[in-house]
Amino acid sequence: MYPFFESMALIDGSIQRIAFHQNRINRTFAKYYPSIKPIELRSILIPDEFNFDQLQKLKLNYNSNNYEINISHYNPIQFDQFYFINDDQINYDFKYTDRNQLDYWRQQIEPQSQFIIIKNNLLTDSHFSNLVFTNGKHWITPKTPLHAGTMRAHLIDKHKIIQSYISTNTLHLFTHFKLINALNTLESAYPYPIELLIEPYVSYLK
Repeated sequence: MYPFFESMALIDGSIQRIAFHQNRINRTFAKYYPSIKPIELRSILIPDEFNFDQLQKLKLNYNSNNYEINISHYNPIQFDQFYFINDDQINYDFKYTDRNQLDYWRQQIEPQSQFIIIKNNLLTDSHFSNLVFTNGKHWITPKTPLHAGTMRAHLIDKHKIIQSYISTNTLHLFTHFKLINALNTLESAYPYPIELLIEPYVSYLK
């Protein structure tokens, strides 16, 4: 019924980084519904009970002419272990509700674990997040994401992160990494030591 969705951060009843989410919706409509005017996020009414200073997750499910919203408290997850997955066929260039390719890999690991997909020998994304790595001076994000998320776009626009090709052979150049998305900023995301992505601490799933 709703083939696309947006997950957004809501604080004080206001959608954070709304322009980046609107741009993604506009691109989706241009691709799949070119004759229809896109949903305007600024026209969505947020119930008064969610108008307070605490991070909430606003999920918008939508199609060409209708949408629904769900708002919930957001609790960030910290992961204990990471897995690498080689998948050269996977594709997720729009925010599809159908995440079967990603969910398949999610089901192969423990709940407190996370996976990172390698496509054509380059690091891309984790399940719900883009990746950023630091060498102590700069934060760097893979130039080859499965999906170029809104937080990633915002940080690139603000010159807080830069893009580069990253492979498992270059991970030793970094000290830490983070998982970022619409609800996890560069400042709030947990910094994982890079050793978690270097053998023997990381495993490969097939």
